[in-house]
Amino acid sequence: MSERKTIDLEQGWDFMQKGITKLKNILEGLPEPQFSSEDYMMLYTTIYNMCTQKPPNDYSQPLYDKYKESFEEYIISTVYKEINGKVRDAVISLIDQEREGEQIDRALLKNVLDIFVEIGMGQMDHYDNDFEAAMLKDTAAYYSRKASNWILEDSCPDYMLKAEECLKREKDRVAHYLHSSSEPKLLEKVQHELLSVYANQLLEKEHSGCHALLRDDKVEDLSRMFRLFSKIPKGLDPVSSIFKQSMVQLHPSWKKLARRLLFDKSANDDHERSILTKLKQQCGGQFTSKMEGMVTDLTLAKENQTSFEEYLSNNPNVDPGIDLTVTIPLPPVDEKKKVIEDVDKDRRYAIDASIVRIMKSRKVLNYQQLVVECVEQLGRMFKPDVKAIKKRIEDLISRDYLERDKDNANLFKYLA
Repeated sequence: MSERKTIDLEQGWDFMQKGITKLKNILEGLPEPQFSSEDYMMLYTTIYNMCTQKPPNDYSQPLYDKYKESFEEYIISTVYKEINGKVRDAVISLIDQEREGEQIDRALLKNVLDIFVEIGMGQMDHYDNDFEAAMLKDTAAYYSRKASNWILEDSCPDYMLKAEECLKREKDRVAHYLHSSSEPKLLEKVQHELLSVYANQLLEKEHSGCHALLRDDKVEDLSRMFRLFSKIPKGLDPVSSIFKQSMVQLHPSWKKLARRLLFDKSANDDHERSILTKLKQQCGGQFTSKMEGMVTDLTLAKENQTSFEEYLSNNPNVDPGIDLTVTIPLPPVDEKKKVIEDVDKDRRYAIDASIVRIMKSRKVLNYQQLVVECVEQLGRMFKPDVKAIKKRIEDLISRDYLERDKDNANLFKYLA
């Protein structure tokens, strides 16, 4: 039996390339006859012989490497280039559908996106440039549309709940089918569109913004606000600014509490202690330490005074031999009157502002409806008197903010 002829690498590879070129032409629909049985057998025999030749002529690994390179080049330059744009758009469309609540095949999406990663052979260029950049742009546009509607429709707490849920769902998408490197960039886009763009408008919402949450002690909502805005560069700056304003507004009430304690004018000492406890929980012990010391001193003084009086009462023969007369400056008699006047003045301004807001929004409104909406709007701050509202309406008419309808005296129009 004659010895098999050795086939060198270049000779064998040239023959294989002809077969590969023929296969590419068939795949691309070019005019090319199909492989015959003889063609298959010639290719098979050549490859088999080259892989089973004795060393150093065993070319199995070099052939595998060249074959791999050839098909990788074909897939990247021809197949991938042709379909990557269509695949990218289809994937982004499915992601948006899921954001709208539709069910999608996450496993299929992961397999498709893995191709973008694997085709880079260890590099993320194809994933980053051919998919991620477009996906991030679409994400920004999607949440920009959502935010522009939510900021008009929702209260601050409701808006923050939606924002937090959106961030949670985007993290979930990364965990299930997006590449992990997308997470920080994806979350940054969502945070920017939902929080950074509308930060001031959201925090300053009239009846539900940061001021209202601090006033109403909405701890859970304030905690959510901190979680969301602390993730944004300088995101807590406007929050801290509003908090400082609230503390400044609290200062006059703080002074009144001190005066009540000093002049023993508190109606209920337990109530004052309760206020101090809440302030301590909200602002910290350093903020209330002096006032707590004042309460402790006054309580101790009362106890000492009571003990001393009981001692004198139980020991009538004891004469302390000292009688003190102390001059104490009293608050002016008309102080209470001034406080009432100040409250009435503040309420007049509040009623005026409420009426103007309502009429600016509604343009035309009858008297009864205007009073009802005004009472409803001011109900959180105080219970407005209907007569006071009527007076403020007349005053606003005299100042050309409103006018009566010529045909219906109970119908008002906004002018300013």
